[in-house]
Amino acid sequence: MSSMIRRIARLRLHRGFTLIEVMVAGLVMVVGFIFIAQFFTSAAARVLTSDTRSLMEQIANQEIETIRALQYQDVGTIGGDPAGALSPYGELPDHHLKVVEGRSFLIVREVTYIRDSSYSTSGPFPANYRRATVKVFLYTGSSADPKVTFGGTDFRVSAAVDPVQTSTNVAGGAQGGTLDITVADLSGHGVEGAQLTITDNVLVPNVLINASAIRTDNDGKMMVPGLTPDPGGGYQVHAEKSGYNPAELKQTVVVVAGTPYAVVQLRMNPLATMNLHVTDQNGVPLSGIALLVTGYKEVGPFDPQGKPNFSQPVTTDATGTVVLQNIRWSDTLEPYFVKLVTAHTPPLRLPTGVPTPTIDDKFSHTPLGPVPAGTIPVLLDPGTTQDVYLVVDSGPMVTAISPTKGTTAGGTSVVITGVNFTGATVVKFGSTNATSFVVNSATQITAVSPAGTGTVDVTVTTPNGTSAIVAADDYTYVPPPAVAVVNPISGGHSGGNTVTITGTNFTGATVVTFGGTNATNVTVVSDTQITCKAPARGTGPSGPWDVRVTTPYGTSAIVPADHYSYT
Repeated sequence: MSSMIRRIARLRLHRGFTLIEVMVAGLVMVVGFIFIAQFFTSAAARVLTSDTRSLMEQIANQEIETIRALQYQDVGTIGGDPAGALSPYGELPDHHLKVVEGRSFLIVREVTYIRDSSYSTSGPFPANYRRATVKVFLYTGSSADPKVTFGGTDFRVSAAVDPVQTSTNVAGGAQGGTLDITVADLSGHGVEGAQLTITDNVLVPNVLINASAIRTDNDGKMMVPGLTPDPGGGYQVHAEKSGYNPAELKQTVVVVAGTPYAVVQLRMNPLATMNLHVTDQNGVPLSGIALLVTGYKEVGPFDPQGKPNFSQPVTTDATGTVVLQNIRWSDTLEPYFVKLVTAHTPPLRLPTGVPTPTIDDKFSHTPLGPVPAGTIPVLLDPGTTQDVYLVVDSGPMVTAISPTKGTTAGGTSVVITGVNFTGATVVKFGSTNATSFVVNSATQITAVSPAGTGTVDVTVTTPNGTSAIVAADDYTYVPPPAVAVVNPISGGHSGGNTVTITGTNFTGATVVTFGGTNATNVTVVSDTQITCKAPARGTGPSGPWDVRVTTPYGTSAIVPADHYSYT
């Protein structure tokens, strides 16, 4: 069987591929060529479409510039209402065909005459103006493409390339000056329906224009002609819209009669939310931390003299969080700043590894000066909720010491309990450094007390600061006992008589000696009195002997008042 299979294989090798195999291979190659051709055709079409739209935008902008250069009375279509000179080609009154770079374009113009029915909406003169709109279509003339009708004539335009449309407002129908206002978001799209307020407190009478009709159109534009000229530059423009930050010029503008128009550009975006989270270096939320957040309420062209007009003191809640809702966005030129209300060492910082947002170089050249340490810039995107994590490096804190008392000579081993002791560099008893100390852990230090007097505070210092003074850190230096009176001052050689010792710091006394021999029946009556029985004289001399008292804080010094004699 195997030999037969080998013969068939050799025969197949000599005969070549079958007809079916050749057809399948050919079909695969044809499909591959079709796919590649379609890919390149599609890519070429996309490039052509992009290039065409770019050319159409240039044509539309050129048409708009031509319109803006016309006298007000000429802005209109021939035979239209209003009539004007917008058909220089002698064709139809509001549209014409134009060939540019070998391609045909249908250019359509529309002019709307907007009449001011009330002088009060824009000042002492009627605020009439004209809005000119230009639409550009790619003209094909092919019956396979959709048609648009203008002036009773059908035009076949490209279905693959969308038309381009742009518009402009032209004033001049009223005496006086004109404000050409644009309100846009950060992406450059016009903000429709922004309520405008126009003021001038320099002119007499003052100007106040805030009628509800003074709103931006769907392109974010508003032309306000008929204004009293003010070469002194006293005009101010303010814009508001629900859910958006207000926008206002930081510097007033000059309005002159006729042209040029005073151009005003304002930025508005949806309001945002900032969540501040404050922890210590161990990630533990810190409540009750007082912060100050500064920034800008309004947005306008950069003003080197402009200082933040938004200032909000806040305090973290039990979770270490502060929520600031419905605030405006911020960018590298006008950031928010967060700092501690009370100065702290080390200063407020971002978590390790989180870079500080970069702000515009211009900012450091303003009267605000360079951003100081502990002041954190925050950049906030429009219409977003952003979490900002901040760190207050908590310094050490002493919560207990044991023992709480020691000798004035020092040398007492004191265990200090608290938090954040890691890296401790100094331990003090009052103003005096501990004789020595060992950091057992982040919560415990063992220190040897130096010599001292009175009650002092035990403090711990780390790179993150020095522990605050609290009642729990009190350490009292207790003087050794002192003998002032011994009564009686003598007794029999056999001892056993009761002796009363008067003095100070007797609390905790454990031993009373007469010339080095321990008394018996020692009773600490109070901090100032002890009773005991004198020991027998023994074979020593009759005296006088020094009566001395020993407590945990030392032994009384030898003084004449402590003499006791055997008789």
